[in-house]
Amino acid sequence: MEQGLQEINSVQGVQGSLVCDNQGTVFASGPPEGIEEQRLEEICRHCLDALTAVEMVQGPVEELDLKFQEYRLLVRDYQTHLLLILCRPQVNPSLVRLSVNVVTAQWKEDQAIQRRIEKHQQPRPQAWLQEES
Repeated sequence: MEQGLQEINSVQGVQGSLVCDNQGTVFASGPPEGIEEQRLEEICRHCLDALTAVEMVQGPVEELDLKFQEYRLLVRDYQTHLLLILCRPQVNPSLVRLSVNVVTAQWKEDQAIQRRIEKHQQPRPQAWLQEES
């Protein structure tokens, strides 16, 4: 799995990538330099919150593209886990998506990786935004 993340990280403009479960726990990473795992898990939990909020408004979402002044965060939702890719703002997202599609297709064929994903499967937290009665 880490080899696939390194392939994604080799795309120009990508600074690091990771995979987390539905609770925000990182279980595979090619992390960006200078960011501790605890901070990465906080970012994962915030991404899960953002996905939940967006899905409450518009339904299922496969990907978030969060743009900030100094970086860009691409988040791919696979329901059982998230793939987060930290990039420079000027990254070509089409090239990143192409790399992600190749890598995740390889992961689907790799039984060891599938077992690893299954080992980390957890239910997604209940929506933190509740409709008022």
